[in-house]
Amino acid sequence: MGWKLVRDRNEEWCRANGVSGQWRTSPDPRSALLKKIFEEAGEYAEHRDPAELYDLLEVVEALIDLEDPDGGKFARAHGAKVREMGSFGQLIEWCPVPGAGDNRTEAERRAVDEAIEALRERLAGDGN
Repeated sequence: MGWKLVRDRNEEWCRANGVSGQWRTSPDPRSALLKKIFEEAGEYAEHRDPAELYDLLEVVEALIDLEDPDGGKFARAHGAKVREMGSFGQLIEWCPVPGAGDNRTEAERRAVDEAIEALRERLAGDGN
């Protein structure tokens, strides 16, 4: 089975109830939390129990605390994204239409293509 991220007081409960095991602080908390996110999402998908969503939220919040510990630049960037693009509250879905063109002018498409080519040349020149 291997190591599994568990709640902070699981060791205490297990020892009090005669459940054996080894305990450690995760040497790779990001990976442990990512693994736990998929575990919790899978449990919700399987059982459709809303309580599992709160477990999932708790794990996501722990990962956010690791990645953006002071609630700084990523929180601000996310806030700006929500202000600009909205949230998921209206549950709007999108599906691209195959073969449909975009609304850019030919000059805009050409400028983007030229910028991409310039970037490729720059990267090739850097040996990347």
